[in-house]
Amino acid sequence: RKPAKGPIRNVVTVFDSSLHYFRSGGVESRQVRLKRVVLPEDAHSYARILMHVSLACTEKGCDPWDQVGQIFVHKNGEIIELGRFITPYGVACKPWIIDVTDFKSVLQGNCLIQSYIRAYSAVGWKLSVSFEFLENGPNPYPYQKLTSLWQHDYLLYGDERSAAQLPDTRLQLNPRTRAVAVRHTITGHGQDNADNAAEFARKTHFLILKKAGKPDSTVIKHLLWRSDCDKNPCTFQKGAYAISRAGWCPGQEVRPFSVNLPVSKESFTLGYHFQPYRNQRPYTSKDYVSMPNFLIHSYLVEKSDSLLASAMYRNVACERVEVRGETIQVQIRNTGTETIDKLNLHCSLNGKTFARQFFVESLKPNEAKTFTFKKRLPVSPDKTTALSVLADLEGDENVNDDVVSGISYQYKSSVGAARRAVEKPDHLSDRGSIFRGVVGSGVVRRLKKI
Repeated sequence: RKPAKGPIRNVVTVFDSSLHYFRSGGVESRQVRLKRVVLPEDAHSYARILMHVSLACTEKGCDPWDQVGQIFVHKNGEIIELGRFITPYGVACKPWIIDVTDFKSVLQGNCLIQSYIRAYSAVGWKLSVSFEFLENGPNPYPYQKLTSLWQHDYLLYGDERSAAQLPDTRLQLNPRTRAVAVRHTITGHGQDNADNAAEFARKTHFLILKKAGKPDSTVIKHLLWRSDCDKNPCTFQKGAYAISRAGWCPGQEVRPFSVNLPVSKESFTLGYHFQPYRNQRPYTSKDYVSMPNFLIHSYLVEKSDSLLASAMYRNVACERVEVRGETIQVQIRNTGTETIDKLNLHCSLNGKTFARQFFVESLKPNEAKTFTFKKRLPVSPDKTTALSVLADLEGDENVNDDVVSGISYQYKSSVGAARRAVEKPDHLSDRGSIFRGVVGSGVVRRLKKI
């Protein structure tokens, strides 16, 4: 078999042995970590995206309790749970692999990733997280749209004040949608209640699908129960990890409840009904942890072979910079999916700010235009100068292509200011004078300090 052309995988490390812990008495705690990363902006071209999660003990040991861990992405004004895991009892575990292909539409470009471990001791954990983008494999519907359904970090179950169901959500699919699924991640917590709920209570809940104008509903049963905790590969834990639980096992990733739905042109509603249950123990604020409760994050995932309207992102790329006489011109392309109408450009000479200019001009998706700086270059015969241009767009999804740089250019007094150009690394201008360029994130970091 011939090897696949080009790279078949792209790995982006987010957290590398990041410390998470809790300290009482007003001392600083680290249950949450944030990290900004740049992911491939063409996530739709990858067949699968896998998230690798592992826990290691700290210098003080391993946290002794089974606690919730979550990974989120902050995108488009929302905080989206990508995956969930439960820490093991006092031992290290790795790796867990969570398929996050359903989140293609938000795992691209500039992303803020958040980790959370509900650690209740100063011992804590060292957390490592990375994303693996895989090209090989079937990818019939590369484009996606993500819609939030239900988000609850603590939903009481069986209390007289708690609802017996999640609220119905009315939905209308995009006309281009070819497949649609529900990704419903729910785990039960709390104990020492009636039925030892919700952690140790075996309950069947129901996903309800009802089409507009139709009298009947489609009912999909969901048994929220993990009966295979005794087969957990994270063995020799210092606690009762083998006991069955409501949707999770200590020392493992949480498996979402995923259901494919029929594609419909008509609107429909989705609901989720809990199995009837009444806790006889009255609720008090002191019982926050032990009361029956659910942790729920659910999404509707639409898939298509063409770009869905909501799959929008903003990005520009610096493609070419030219020196014509004493004038600096830069070619900018809109590589995003929406029209932009304003742009800040920064020009640097020898690492120092030379010119800044704000342009108000329409640039459509995939359109390229040449922008000219008003400020003129000083004429310095036979002087070698480094020139860089940075495009600064609010909400830019990929800063790696925002800069084009010339390592050097020369004015020749005998012939005047000759035209110089750069399109890609190690490019020589048509006049033969040295003018080498590079586009990359290293330049971004330098220029953004000016």
